[in-house]
Amino acid sequence: MISPKRTFYFPGYTRSYLLLNDFLSKQEFADKIQVVGKKDKEMTGNFEVTIGDEGQLIHSKKTAGQGLAKTDQEKAMIVEMIEEYLDDNL
Repeated sequence: MISPKRTFYFPGYTRSYLLLNDFLSKQEFADKIQVVGKKDKEMTGNFEVTIGDEGQLIHSKKTAGQGLAKTDQEKAMIVEMIEEYLDDNL
C-alpha cells in the first residue's frame, strides 16, 4: 500500500535543527560528537551551535547574525570549528 505524501510542520527552528543534525551526522567526525537540541521555552530568535562542556558558541543567528545554518558557507564554518575543537581536545 502506498500512502500519500504528508506535509509536516516544524514550529520554530526545529526543521533547521533537524537538517543541521542530519548534515553533521554525515561528517567524518560524526562518531566523535553528540548533537543535542535544546528548545527555548518562548520565542527568542535563538539558533545557536555550541561545542564542548564549556558551551563555546560557534554559530549564532541572534547575536552574530549568522542565519539558520542552511548555506554551504555556514555549514562549512561549523564543520571547521568542530574539527578544530576536536583536534585541540582529543
